[in-house]
Amino acid sequence: MAATLLPAQADDVLELDELWAMPSPQIWIWVVLCRRTLQVVAWMWA
Repeated sequence: MAATLLPAQADDVLELDELWAMPSPQIWIWVVLCRRTLQVVAWMWA
């Protein structure tokens, strides 16, 4: 997977966004994006 990401740069900024879906039970999704490359760096659902 590391081969698919562009190399990080010192001034890169990561953005954490959260989403939730209804109906019950609620599902939360967190996504981490690099603002420069718009690549998804990480995600998690719970």
